[in-house]
Amino acid sequence: MEVLNPGSLTDHDGLSSSDSLSLIMEIQKAFEAGHDYDMASLTGGQAGRVQSLEGTFKVITFEERAASFWQKCPKQKVTSTVLEWSRINEVAGMVFYPEGGDVDETNDVMDRKFDIVKFAGVKGSVTFGAKSVKMIQAAEITETKNKTRSMVRSLDLALWNANSAINAYEFDGVITQVKANMKNPAQGILDKRGSRITDADILNATTCIKSNYGYGELRLWMSLDAVNGYVQEKILNKMYYTNAGGTKDLSPTDQDFSSFRVANGSGKVEEDVFMRAESAVLNRILTSTYAAFQKNHVIGPDAPTAVITAETSDGTYSLANGSYKYAVVPENQYGEGLAYECSITHSGGSKMTKLVITRAGTGDLATGYKVYRCAGTSTDKRDFYLVERFVSGGATTTWYDKNDHIPGTTTAVMMEWNADQTFVVSQLADMMKLPYGIRSDKKEWLQKVYLVPQVFNPNRFYIFENVGMLANS
Repeated sequence: MEVLNPGSLTDHDGLSSSDSLSLIMEIQKAFEAGHDYDMASLTGGQAGRVQSLEGTFKVITFEERAASFWQKCPKQKVTSTVLEWSRINEVAGMVFYPEGGDVDETNDVMDRKFDIVKFAGVKGSVTFGAKSVKMIQAAEITETKNKTRSMVRSLDLALWNANSAINAYEFDGVITQVKANMKNPAQGILDKRGSRITDADILNATTCIKSNYGYGELRLWMSLDAVNGYVQEKILNKMYYTNAGGTKDLSPTDQDFSSFRVANGSGKVEEDVFMRAESAVLNRILTSTYAAFQKNHVIGPDAPTAVITAETSDGTYSLANGSYKYAVVPENQYGEGLAYECSITHSGGSKMTKLVITRAGTGDLATGYKVYRCAGTSTDKRDFYLVERFVSGGATTTWYDKNDHIPGTTTAVMMEWNADQTFVVSQLADMMKLPYGIRSDKKEWLQKVYLVPQVFNPNRFYIFENVGMLANS
């Protein structure tokens, strides 16, 4: 966008040159994001002038319907980077006592918890050449919106799966917090082993949540594939009728599965594309066999090495006979590094894969790993699906693939939708835009937001693992 020069203006209609300057800056502000209009002024303290992007943040959040969980989750503003709160695990009970007597003191069972606000950001930039071109919408506006959209999508994914044990700069996502703090995982987690969710499963989930006094609104969050499987299960059991219902004049309407209703509760069915099965192509897998791929960050972790062997399964789960390929991807606070690929063939039944992973001694050390698996006959990187994400054990880490996490399946979560007692996202400040000083032939800035998800009562969640498309027997 061409920058107007207030110095060339003359006083008119009672406006001084300073008034004209203010007027022109306001006009330009309406067309281009950013406080400064003269790029040469972005030096010294001027480079640190912060602009609120909260308006843009809210608009993009409203528009980005794919990031459904972030769009709809309850949010609150907070004023501290450390959020302290008390959790009530058991409430003191009433007792009967004789006339004129007293009762013993009975205390609530409470513990003190705290959450630390985390800082998330993305860097935006636009060249001076792009800024010099006259466009209906300036390049900087487009780039700012694109980076905001990227943050919304990334936040949605992180709200489910982030893990501070692997990346200390991350917060813990909802699933991570619930699994770590749930009082009775055997009651609150169901392994579907590749099968579809049924109404009987939903009934069990609502019963579990209500048993923990979760009588608020219920929401069942599923990937698109899980929703598809849920409907397919209803069709298989003749519980889905096309052209069902209808108005009084019998005009047909299709059945809607945006809600569920079972004996012990009802609620909404919500779909979120970021709950999909994480595949290599969606996660931009990095592999040392392709020089064109790079690490997320120049000092990120280098590719580890791994010794792969077959072991006899020691539990309920095991891998079917056949050949398998693995990709071990290191990660730390700088993102993902180059992958190490290996393969193995299982025979004889009841086998699991043992990987002894040795982290690279170069680059920044890995703090965790993602392991992807696909069939040994595959020649397409898109067939790799995430098996598990786990914390590094130090210089060497031993990990077993027992097929307890089935590639290609997804996770579904039912929760009580209550911001006071169950779950909320606490945001410290508006999304902000911090310009950088001129370091090259472009304008750069940081878009940042400070926030943390808080799970107050993990027992009012119910998790469905390994949700797939297999019919239930």
